[in-house]
Amino acid sequence: GAVRISGGRSGNDVGGAVFITSGASNSTDTGGVTIESMDANAGSSGAVVIGSGDSTGSDTGDVSIHSGASTSGRGGSISLSVGDGTGASGGDVSIHAGETSEANGVGGTVFIRGGGKFGPTKSAVGGFGGGVGEGGSHG
Repeated sequence: GAVRISGGRSGNDVGGAVFITSGASNSTDTGGVTIESMDANAGSSGAVVIGSGDSTGSDTGDVSIHSGASTSGRGGSISLSVGDGTGASGGDVSIHAGETSEANGVGGTVFIRGGGKFGPTKSAVGGFGGGVGEGGSHG
């Protein structure tokens, strides 16, 4: 059966928020949070959708995916990958900035940036930053 977790509805104020968090720890790692659809033996596995709602009176909410910073270790990575297709094509990755119909508006921009290097050896042009590459086969 389905499970729905939702915040309270409001007729004239802000609706209730929903938080899903893992347990904290003072001495070791915190617990992880996994949101996924399960495998399917016959048919397609379920989609996972993370989004904000539409709005007719103001801006819509942002969707932010980020890993935490670390003061004594490496910052967490974010991996975006698509499944292989053994009986059909592999999946696509699509990044699309928002469009506008506003006469003086500008469509959204897609930013991809490698990380810079912090510390006293950082150069004026960003130090030894991470790369932004392009790859894949075209055919």
